[in-house]
Amino acid sequence: MKAEKKLLFVSFVLALFFWVMDTVFDFYFFYEESFLGLLILDVPAHELYIRLVGVGCILGYGVLILILMARHRRTEELLVESEEQFRLSVGNAFDGINTCEYDPATGKRRLIFCNERYVEMSGYSREELANAENLDDLAIHHRKAEEAANRYDCMVSGMPLSGTASWKRPDDKENIYEFVAVPFKRGDKYQIVGIDRDISERKRAEDALRESEERFRTIFEESPIGVELYDSAGRLVTANEAWWEIFGVQDPVEAKGFELFEDPNVPDQVKEKIRKGETVKYETAFDFAKVKESGLYRTSKSGIIFIYVIITPLKPRGEDSISGYLVKVQDITDRKRAEVALQQRTYDLGERVKELNCLYGASSLMAASDRSTDAVMKGIAALIPPSWQYPEITCARISLEGRQFRTDNFNETAWKQTADITISGEKVGSVEVYYLEEKPAIDEGPFFKEERDLIDALATEIGRFTERKRTEEAAGRAQQQLLELQRHETEFVEAELAKTREELVRKTRLATIGQMSASIAHDLRNPLGAIHNAAYYLKNYVVKGQPEVVDFLQIIDQEVNAADRIITNLLQMTRAKEPTKGAVDLGQIVREVFEATKGTEAVRFRVSLAPDPFVVKADSDQLRQVTANILNNAVWAMKGEGEVLVEATRDADCDAIVFRDNGRGVAPEFREKLFEPLVTSRSSGTGLGLTICREIIERHGGTIDLEDQKGRGAAFRIRLPRK
Repeated sequence: MKAEKKLLFVSFVLALFFWVMDTVFDFYFFYEESFLGLLILDVPAHELYIRLVGVGCILGYGVLILILMARHRRTEELLVESEEQFRLSVGNAFDGINTCEYDPATGKRRLIFCNERYVEMSGYSREELANAENLDDLAIHHRKAEEAANRYDCMVSGMPLSGTASWKRPDDKENIYEFVAVPFKRGDKYQIVGIDRDISERKRAEDALRESEERFRTIFEESPIGVELYDSAGRLVTANEAWWEIFGVQDPVEAKGFELFEDPNVPDQVKEKIRKGETVKYETAFDFAKVKESGLYRTSKSGIIFIYVIITPLKPRGEDSISGYLVKVQDITDRKRAEVALQQRTYDLGERVKELNCLYGASSLMAASDRSTDAVMKGIAALIPPSWQYPEITCARISLEGRQFRTDNFNETAWKQTADITISGEKVGSVEVYYLEEKPAIDEGPFFKEERDLIDALATEIGRFTERKRTEEAAGRAQQQLLELQRHETEFVEAELAKTREELVRKTRLATIGQMSASIAHDLRNPLGAIHNAAYYLKNYVVKGQPEVVDFLQIIDQEVNAADRIITNLLQMTRAKEPTKGAVDLGQIVREVFEATKGTEAVRFRVSLAPDPFVVKADSDQLRQVTANILNNAVWAMKGEGEVLVEATRDADCDAIVFRDNGRGVAPEFREKLFEPLVTSRSSGTGLGLTICREIIERHGGTIDLEDQKGRGAAFRIRLPRK
């Protein structure tokens, strides 16, 4: 009876020990409740279940042993029945239950009994477990150093063992379990009753939680964003390195306890919202001067930075009370500056686009060939105001070559910007821009330096446009002149061709006349000589005293002389020799020829020479013959009464000699062919005199022309080259 009481006491102690040890394990590793609460007052349901099972198993096992001891005397059949009942009680348990035989000499454990849950947890078949020489070869024990007690001592002393282990499952599936092993001695053998609970899921959850905590701590410590944690009163509990860096905190210990609601850089409306439990996001300018003035903490920074802040009130799940505040701070100073710079750049680009549009519009207007200069200038003046900084108060005026082109709202004020329009250094106008209201001074008064560049560019382009217009107009005039010159040249060439044709015809005619002249001179002069001699003989020896006959003989003699002159003229025209040039006094020759000309008694003769004496380079005899022919024609045309004027002038290239008379002039039908041979209006003329004159003058390299006197006689102009 004493042994049964002792065994009952030990079972109760083991159950109590199991209860206490499980409480200790839970207190240190899994729960944050008070030890007393975990022990008795507030035991979690599943832990209570585990403990009750464990205690039940221990006590049951103790009771079983007591029963066995009490019934030791009973037959073996009752023992088997009792063991079967035990197996049935644990066969469907949630935890794995096993009974092993322990050999203290070798330290090996062999399986005696196990339930299905134990087999399932191990991953082996029941046969493999039963045939294993040592169950420890199939499992890995995870013991802390202080728990690694000698198993032999535990077995001998009957002290329960607990810990964690994992099966070496053949499918490599992770399986971690915690166990409670109660050793006891049965006869001379040691046995162990063990209860194993699968904690794989819990272990994974604990590892995930630990990893998550580690990850969170890594993120917290290494985050470039400042993170602060405040308690429910708004006092700083902790902050990461980025926060100390953003705010230049020199002593983190000194900053701890910093009051969130005392921060002068946090707006009052933000404080009100977070007190109400609202999450607040905002951007603000953080002034370090306020920090230094209020003495909140020492900082190495100064001036103002821009920060983006998120303040999140922290509330336990299912509760409305605030347990703290999580503050995330990001320094956005560089971004803000970049945004300001970008806004300024965008504004500047907009201004430049307006300027480019103005230049493009002006270029388009100036490139249009169908627009007049006035229309282009008006269009450019209208483009100027929208391109300046204040288009609503901007007006413009363009002055160009005495003309002005203004915008409708133009008015001269003190706020102006001007640029001169120049062409080849000469000012031809100006571009003026006025503000109708006073504006703040910038670069050039109220104007940007880019607007100065724009107005200068406009003035330059207008100058180029004006110069181009001038060039185009000059080119147009030059083209017109060229066309006119071309027309004149064409007419000249055509006239020259006509003259060449006429000259060819004339020379052909002269050649024909020359051939005839040679024949006539040979065939007529001999008979004419005989007639002349016969008339002379009759007049001087036969018919003396017969005046009528003498008169007829005189007529015969005159006509013979006239025929001889015709023959002589023809020969001279066709056989004219090259002139032998020398210095000839023109005044002397014309006076001598006039005096030798018949029928000039009633003719007034004047000579006007500049210079006087007027010496020309010519063949004296040939010039005398030309003068005689012209004067004879003049006296005949005036019928022996009138005035003959000989004028001579000189320039650098030639000498001009003009013979003028106030006779009847030249009939229009004779003007075009006056110098052709055998053309004459005189009944007694041969039509060769002027032809001979032209031949002589042309051989001198000069020209002879008939000038129009408009019914006041005739004028023949001779031009002789001086060289």
